[in-house]
Amino acid sequence: MQHLVFNGCFTNGSLSALLSSCPNIINLAIHGHNTNLALQEMSHLSRLAVNSSYIQPHDESPIQPYLNLTRLNIHDSKCDSSWREWEFLAHLPKLTHISTDEAIKNHIPLVLVLCPFLKLLAVEFSNYRRSPMDMCAYYAMQDDRLVLMVRQSYDDHVLDWERGANGGVDLWIFSESVVFARRSEWLFWFSRRPRN
Repeated sequence: MQHLVFNGCFTNGSLSALLSSCPNIINLAIHGHNTNLALQEMSHLSRLAVNSSYIQPHDESPIQPYLNLTRLNIHDSKCDSSWREWEFLAHLPKLTHISTDEAIKNHIPLVLVLCPFLKLLAVEFSNYRRSPMDMCAYYAMQDDRLVLMVRQSYDDHVLDWERGANGGVDLWIFSESVVFARRSEWLFWFSRRPRN
């Protein structure tokens, strides 16, 4: 088994025991609030979708287990988070794709600059009725890798993960298509300066 999704909360040690019995998982999604200690033995993961409480390191949980991650989907983050809580992203050497909610909105420029191999940053905003003026700062960044999206419901996130695990079009493939279209100049940017 290479793909595994969990829903709900777990008793102490039950998630760790379950994960340790599944050594071949490369694509893992965990929905629910638990400690991140269960992931300490999962250093071979390349794709991970979790609540921010799992992945944000603390003194007792270093970033070592996440060094092979290429795609990271972080959801249900705190809206008042500081850069210190996200700084670990810049230290993940294989990370090329990040999807997160708008809690990271104040740190988007830092993520784009400090994550050296980043190809895609998809940020979901919960208030999709924002006026175009509210979004101008994000469009002004003019970085092809930044894709702004409407935040999905919990059920939609689970279905999206399942589509991707089964080879269908998921958030990653859709966002990569947007990035490709921009780089091919098939999409307009609101304030794009002409290339020299």
